[in-house]
Amino acid sequence: MEGEPESSTTGQVVLPTRRRRYGRVVIEIRDRRTEALVARSPEAVAYSTLAGFKRTARTLRWVDGAVELVPYIDILGRRGAQLQLGPNDGVAPLVLVDDGESAAGEPALPTEVVRSGEPSDSPSIVVLGGGPTNEVPDAYLDALHGCLLVIQDSHLDWWSDADRQQLEITYSFGDAPEVPVTRRTKDKLIARIHRNRKTLRAASDHVRLARADVIALLNVVGDKMRLGPPPDLRS
Repeated sequence: MEGEPESSTTGQVVLPTRRRRYGRVVIEIRDRRTEALVARSPEAVAYSTLAGFKRTARTLRWVDGAVELVPYIDILGRRGAQLQLGPNDGVAPLVLVDDGESAAGEPALPTEVVRSGEPSDSPSIVVLGGGPTNEVPDAYLDALHGCLLVIQDSHLDWWSDADRQQLEITYSFGDAPEVPVTRRTKDKLIARIHRNRKTLRAASDHVRLARADVIALLNVVGDKMRLGPPPDLRS
């Protein structure tokens, strides 16, 4: 991420999806080694299309020890208020969102209450995003985001047989081995896709590569949680 300091923490944007034009966005700061949550911002409105999420993700940066993000940028370039989060700001225990104020003049939506930090009481697949994406081809990112959005619904019944409530998916790009990594916590399984930037630059079909990465991750998750083969990925 742009401006990210050499420290024990890392910042990321979380983009929960909605079945309508508006989504939600929060900033999270996590421990780089354990991935434990250090701080989380209040929710704000995001433009819930792939292009909208990409516009938002590109504004994520470290400035003077804090993470900054513009959560809402519409197709005309109109921007909502900026979010900022520092490592010492804590995890917001209760978030009230007034969409009318946050969405740059868009029509108001019903207020939502989100209790941050509490485990879900039903099975869920959550895609947290990842990075850094500076050198990642748009074709790969678009295909990756598309596949991950699909499995949040299409693979939920499959995941519901696991002994953890939440499957949390992230992705990263760097020099580490190109294998999916999983880790169990008390109430979720954390799974990460990793792709080397050199492989991405050399690839001739980024769409096929992104789809293969998601399928590989699902197979590892299925083996880890003894769920059996995952359903076919339809996208």
